[in-house]
Amino acid sequence: MTDLLTGKTIRWTYVDGPTKGKSFEHRFFEDGSVEYRMLGGKTNAAKRIDRCEVTEIGEDVVGISYLGDEGWTLTSILDYRSNEIVSFASNEKQLVTQRGSFEEVVDPGDAQPRTVRNDGGTKHARERNPERAEKTRPETPRAAMPSRH
Repeated sequence: MTDLLTGKTIRWTYVDGPTKGKSFEHRFFEDGSVEYRMLGGKTNAAKRIDRCEVTEIGEDVVGISYLGDEGWTLTSILDYRSNEIVSFASNEKQLVTQRGSFEEVVDPGDAQPRTVRNDGGTKHARERNPERAEKTRPETPRAAMPSRH
């Protein structure tokens, strides 16, 4: 599991899709498991999933994927520069895309989460994890990038 998430709780809220306006907390453990809960639901009980894949996609961009206990797979992309999240939830019959924003929760269950942004107000991801600075890839010049057309 990538160090950006290990031992942390991330709260995200979707602005579209079937869970529009709902907030979820995900707590990431060193053993590769994740615990999640929907805030304000019928029950505030957290569910623990034994295996969660987390990978660094690019500088300050992380991908997360796990198979939930009700047959849904959730794959999410977190962009730490914009604090935006894009999630894909799927099962054998449906595929749903949802967008929203996320923030790091200093104290899980806290009503005042701390937004981790690259704006000088909180630490940049490199400052939170200095070893990560040595692992970055050089930027690909835009001219060398393949066309999407």
